[in-house]
Amino acid sequence: MSLAGVYAAIDGARGGAILDGVPGPMELLLRYVEWLGDQNWIDKATTRLLSIESPAFNQFRREVAARHPREVDPVTGRW
Repeated sequence: MSLAGVYAAIDGARGGAILDGVPGPMELLLRYVEWLGDQNWIDKATTRLLSIESPAFNQFRREVAARHPREVDPVTGRW
């Protein structure tokens, strides 16, 4: 998978909807890449990280949701 694939997967999970108070797919992807850069284990990274199903992305997703007032999932928009 590629970064474009991650973007498409996020956009597809949302059905193209714009979610109030939730970063758009591109912003979310940018935050994920920055988050990956902040992790101590990045030197062990593989292309598996480029999937919304990866453990790393799921951890990132939970952290983003925890910062939202209603704990909205940043990918699906559900809480």
